[in-house]
Amino acid sequence: MRRENAVLVLVVTLQAEDNLISPLLPGFACPLNQVFGQNR
Repeated sequence: MRRENAVLVLVVTLQAEDNLISPLLPGFACPLNQVFGQNR
């Protein structure tokens, strides 16, 4: 979600096989299935 004009707007929908990354944390990557406990 991103805030635009005081309204949250959906930017992207992630799946369990995706990785969570951040430009603020270079080299950081965390598989979403580890975050939410869904092993496929």
